[in-house]
Amino acid sequence: MESLRSFYQSTYYFWLTSRIIFILLFLISFFSIISEGNLKKPEILFNGAIAIYIVLLTVIAYNEISKSQSSAVLKIIVGLFSILFGLFLIGMLLFYQGATSSGGLKILGLTLGFWFFTLGVKDVIRE
Repeated sequence: MESLRSFYQSTYYFWLTSRIIFILLFLISFFSIISEGNLKKPEILFNGAIAIYIVLLTVIAYNEISKSQSSAVLKIIVGLFSILFGLFLIGMLLFYQGATSSGGLKILGLTLGFWFFTLGVKDVIRE
């Protein structure tokens, strides 16, 4: 566990930048989906969860930039959501045949899923 903490501490700016990039990507995706309109109830619930995740990621990123301490509960919630989202993305790409037909997109998606997973681990172990 100590080696993980030292790894995450030595790559602090990478993870901060990653968090900001994810916030921007989720915002673009969120507004793109919302602008389509006529959403079904599951889509509304999923996008609501994404909106909450965006807000929580933003709070943690703001606290990291301002060198403030984020709540341990907040980091655990965001970390668990990131881990679950990463595992979901990896699982969908590996086991759902209709997920993507392009090998390059699958590799990109798997990398993104692993990236989310490791970001979640960082938040859960709380440096």
